[in-house]
Amino acid sequence: MDGPVYSLTVYDGSLVAGGSFSRASDTPVGNIARWDGSSWHDLGEWLYPFHPVGVHEDKLIAYNGSVIRRWDGSDWQTIGQTNDVYSVETFGFYQGDLLVAGWFRRIDDTQVNGLARWDGTQWHPVGIERNGGYYYGLAVYRDDLVVAGTFTTAGDEGVKGIARWDGSAWHKFGRGMNNWVTTFTEYKGDLVAAGEFTSAGDVLGMGRLGMNSAPA
Repeated sequence: MDGPVYSLTVYDGSLVAGGSFSRASDTPVGNIARWDGSSWHDLGEWLYPFHPVGVHEDKLIAYNGSVIRRWDGSDWQTIGQTNDVYSVETFGFYQGDLLVAGWFRRIDDTQVNGLARWDGTQWHPVGIERNGGYYYGLAVYRDDLVVAGTFTTAGDEGVKGIARWDGSAWHKFGRGMNNWVTTFTEYKGDLVAAGEFTSAGDVLGMGRLGMNSAPA
């Protein structure tokens, strides 16, 4: 590419890259491109960089400027617009719904405070309100939704930038981090967190948060 790639996902057997670039190899593109295993292809030209991209119900999902859209294989459709917008940082999936996390107050006319779910028809907040902050990371671990960011309360719980949602209430997740978690993955039954933190609970210099060291 001739500019940075911010996000990658797999869609319909192809690798999709979103970012701020106008060419992928020799192919003119509009900040998003699809790799079919041998060459890059355009996915429609948009004005703003893409961050992030993901897949929900076999549809490609992308955030561009202040608009959340999905690609049906031939065209982009708008499914929501963030208001009071700063950014959407990540997509996730929980109990069949699309999740969007970042730094925004509303999607369309719905107050969501940085974390929202799409049920296929409309947007909803996730649980009761968390205090303000930035939401960076989402994961599903042992059937709970794990959320990371800069917030210090989740429901009635005092937390340190990480909390879990069991479908009806927020809970602490271990003793939290001393700084931001930006991404998660699962490895051998443990949840692995990476970001800008230097302590996880009582563990110093560690970027790995498992249930053994930080029980939920």
